[in-house]
Amino acid sequence: MSRVHHLELEEIQSVGSFVNETQSIESRKAKDKREDLSHKIRPILRLMKLFGEYYGNISMDEGAQSDSSFFSRFYCGMVLMGQWFLVIQASTSLFFEGLSEMKTFYFLLIFTIWYLQCAAFTTICLVNLPKRRQTKSSCFRRFFDSLLSTSSDFSGKMTHKVYITLTFACTFAFFNTVLLVMLDFYENVSVAGFRPWNGSIAFRFIQLTFSAFGALTWGLACTLLHVSCEFLVRIFDNLAKKTSTESPNVPNIRSLRLEHAKLCETVTLADKVFSPLILLTVILDVPLMCINFHQLVRSPFSSKESIIFIVNVSYWCIGLTVKLAFVMWSGIKVNEKVSGAWSCIRILNRSSL
Repeated sequence: MSRVHHLELEEIQSVGSFVNETQSIESRKAKDKREDLSHKIRPILRLMKLFGEYYGNISMDEGAQSDSSFFSRFYCGMVLMGQWFLVIQASTSLFFEGLSEMKTFYFLLIFTIWYLQCAAFTTICLVNLPKRRQTKSSCFRRFFDSLLSTSSDFSGKMTHKVYITLTFACTFAFFNTVLLVMLDFYENVSVAGFRPWNGSIAFRFIQLTFSAFGALTWGLACTLLHVSCEFLVRIFDNLAKKTSTESPNVPNIRSLRLEHAKLCETVTLADKVFSPLILLTVILDVPLMCINFHQLVRSPFSSKESIIFIVNVSYWCIGLTVKLAFVMWSGIKVNEKVSGAWSCIRILNRSSL
């Protein structure tokens, strides 16, 4: 009797150790998956934090505390105030001198719209991205956790793409700032040069400084949007592979439908984070492209004596076109994957009948 009891105890202990070992392996896999996904977006968040778009913890660890550093929040607040000051600066100059001449009106209107877009981008990022309190996750954190809950593997070679996209965004911001400095110092054309700012050195410095921040603002935000869309494309690619390998029976189709619905919830969370940025890109970039093209073709500034102005406006036209195409292409890819995965499930459902 005692021997039987001893064998039962050994069996219970072996089962318990097996369960603990299984849980430990699953916990290690989940931790590795979180670390791998965090490693891919950490360079973007680090630069966003450096330029005042993000003040949260960039590690995205499960137990990480929200960043309560006063300096970090104060710095982001100063950057945000500086960018909204540029909106006030450009719109005030537009009110004082923009109605006197059409060439001045178009020039100041370009900067007013651009500064408005940059300030709005920074505001949206500071609202949607950081983890503000321990009890409440941000929209981006909920999207990140939803990605981790999928069965997809993110260990591919996406880090290289992230760094290429970041390099492209930073290069654009650098050359944009250089052209603005040349336009100010060599052509004496600047928003701060109009009334009521009257070319004050302090206001010119503020304009050029926060213009550089503004160029990086939407460049980094669009990079984060693109990388997040690539994650969404990958999870739907994995679902498509499952659909092609599963046998057409009712239990398999039901599980695929449930997984598709779960992935669509992840897309919905991503939509809450990035749809304001996409909306701003569309409604403000299109008029900016039209006005820049008009300035390039018809503006009196566009003469042989104003080569820097021509290069500047041409650069903006190309940059806006590439940015708009880049954002729309990223969103279209996700939409195609969602529709394609659902179509594959429907075809599988018909073949099971």
